[in-house]
Amino acid sequence: MDSLAASGVVQLDEYRWMLPKEGDMRVPGILFADRPLLERRVIVRHEGRDTLRDETSEAYKDVADVVRVVAGADLARPVARLKPFIVVKG
Repeated sequence: MDSLAASGVVQLDEYRWMLPKEGDMRVPGILFADRPLLERRVIVRHEGRDTLRDETSEAYKDVADVVRVVAGADLARPVARLKPFIVVKG
């Protein structure tokens, strides 16, 4: 059994994965990614306010890439381009 199956992640098709309900989740999550991306995933378990002091840059993607993929799959369409002006961590 590979590590994805052991963590409860179920492959629905080539790029869709179902994540099991966990914690306060009300429904299972759906993740769009290929297997190599999932295998180098960053796992973070939130156990309280002080658990996440720093976040790694690998946990983030360029939002333009995400919008392009989602729009290309006809799941949504872009309606605005926003520019961040502040980052708050704490």
